[in-house]
Amino acid sequence: YGVTSIGKEAFYSCKALRNLTLSDSVVTIMQKAFCTTAIEELVIPDSVVTIEKQAFSYCKSLVKVTIGKGLQNFTGEVFSWDEAVVSVTVSEENPYWADVDNVVYSKDYTRLCYYPAGKEDRAYYVLNTTQNIMGYAIYECNLLQALYLPASLTQVASVAIMYNEYLVSIYFEGNAPKISSNSFRINGRSGTDKIQLLMYRTAVSTGWDVQEEIWTSADV
Repeated sequence: YGVTSIGKEAFYSCKALRNLTLSDSVVTIMQKAFCTTAIEELVIPDSVVTIEKQAFSYCKSLVKVTIGKGLQNFTGEVFSWDEAVVSVTVSEENPYWADVDNVVYSKDYTRLCYYPAGKEDRAYYVLNTTQNIMGYAIYECNLLQALYLPASLTQVASVAIMYNEYLVSIYFEGNAPKISSNSFRINGRSGTDKIQLLMYRTAVSTGWDVQEEIWTSADV
């Protein structure tokens, strides 16, 4: 019947592992299964439904990811600290996720799931249909300097925008989204220069006083 699950930390820190071919019988890839390996290209077969957190974290050589039509459950945390990823494509037959210019969104384009850390854009405009930026969506993207968030945005999840060393500007086109105390963390820091992240809002926008304490204490 073939292997259906790759266990937790099954290939953890196998630093000589560069080439990986997953069987089309695999349904689940568990936490940290391939964390800290030297994989350069990853093809997720159509059979895979779930990838648990940090399954491919710290894969510093990973450049290209192809996601099959069956993947349903995953977040950007799967690829956290994968600083070289530039290409992410999702099967057009996948009913849950889609890629737009190598950025992964929910199929209805209301949730931003994963922005690859190696993407070369200095500025990025989140799709104007986006309502939610998911956890670990924009993580260690050290080429990104400016981020434009649409008026449709209503929520920024915990640890959604984090460790983006040169991200110094975030522009809000609409009203204040719901956030947590660590939605924006450790951004805009370059060595000892301590470049501050600045957030910009429109004069007519509202709702900033609803979570005023969180906004004023944010790491900006």
